[in-house]
Amino acid sequence: MKTSRLGLLFIAKCEGLATSDEMTVATRELVVDRLLKVPVRQHEWDALMSLGSSGGLKAVVRRLNASKRQEAADEFLKWSTNAAGEIDLDLLRRRERERLLFMHAAYGDDLEQGPGATPAGAVLG
Repeated sequence: MKTSRLGLLFIAKCEGLATSDEMTVATRELVVDRLLKVPVRQHEWDALMSLGSSGGLKAVVRRLNASKRQEAADEFLKWSTNAAGEIDLDLLRRRERERLLFMHAAYGDDLEQGPGATPAGAVLG
């Protein structure tokens, strides 16, 4: 599966980049492809790509594979602490956006939704 154009824009915005690093995204795609055993919708995939290589990725995918989508969505918020174990408000806001994307295909009004966008409800995999 590939990350949608909107997903790449979402990741870039969350990471404060002009564009998302394609090598990083390609690596994430390989990891998630290996871990994921159930089909997901494009917006769920894009949220997983944004979550990236944090320890939360495996926890979210584990719940998805167990058909526990709501628990998987809630897991995003658990991964918002810094190295000192304290809540990082910027990271918490990012995890909240990723959770909304995962649950509701909420890419955000600030992202361009042009002709290359994959329909949010499309089931892939």
